[in-house]
Amino acid sequence: MNRFLVTGGAGFIGSHLFETLLKKGHQVVILDNFCNSSKENLSFLANYPDQSFTLNDKTPVIYENENQTRDFIYIENIIQANLNSCFANKSAYGLSFNIGSGTPLASIR
Repeated sequence: MNRFLVTGGAGFIGSHLFETLLKKGHQVVILDNFCNSSKENLSFLANYPDQSFTLNDKTPVIYENENQTRDFIYIENIIQANLNSCFANKSAYGLSFNIGSGTPLASIR
């Protein structure tokens, strides 16, 4: 069983990816701020009573009075990260599902 991070997991595409990964027995973590998605897209979770799900319903705030109030990963050079991901050899395909990372998201394993 693998662990996956799906950003935008409550959106149309993300929720379908989320459900497919769950059906295949994987552990899935989703991130979504619900700015253009719907909680109704996650209604399929009722089909997984043996799984536990946490929904954080708070509106994310990145900066308030110049203080960081939410943890996030900062990608220093997003253009280079994308180029590295695009030109990786074929054996590296599948390691990075977030095009913005350019490296495997090992911290979620």
